[in-house]
Amino acid sequence: MSTVSAYRAQWKFHESIYMQRTAEDESFTFGIRKTKAKETNLLKQTDKMMTSVTTTLLLAIVAMCVSAAPTEKKTLFNELFDELNTTMKELSKHSMDDIFVSDLKHHKDCKDVFFCQAEDQLIKKVSGRSGSKFERFRSDKKLMRTLKMINENNMKTCKPADDQVEIQLSEFLKNLKQCVQLRNANKIKE
Repeated sequence: MSTVSAYRAQWKFHESIYMQRTAEDESFTFGIRKTKAKETNLLKQTDKMMTSVTTTLLLAIVAMCVSAAPTEKKTLFNELFDELNTTMKELSKHSMDDIFVSDLKHHKDCKDVFFCQAEDQLIKKVSGRSGSKFERFRSDKKLMRTLKMINENNMKTCKPADDQVEIQLSEFLKNLKQCVQLRNANKIKE
């Protein structure tokens, strides 16, 4: 009997070790399940946050794009106005009685066509002249670059101006300045 008792004792010992390991494994597995549940919950929360952040960013970008276009155009007209003021002050020091450009009276409504033809007239009749007083009319200078940017955003094609009636450059620049002021004040729609 002693061998049977020894086997039983040994069996109970191994059984207790097995049960202990099984309990540990189950608690370990349960801990993993808990951890996975927490991770899944965190992933869901993170996903919700990312969705809301993405939506907010997209709305902000759309709002910026919608409001940026008129602001950019207004900025260009402000720059053109400043350049025209500076150019007209400089030209008042010089005699400009001999420079004539087409009168754009028929486009005095200051729509996009007016600015397109104004740029065209300045390029054709003033930009190519030599002398320091014509420096601001060069295509690489701010006055002409700004006028070009305004026209690039607006016109696909530009009809040539009617060259039958011409006015002095100083009068032409005053007309251009008035149109810029009207467009800045939003009194004229494109």
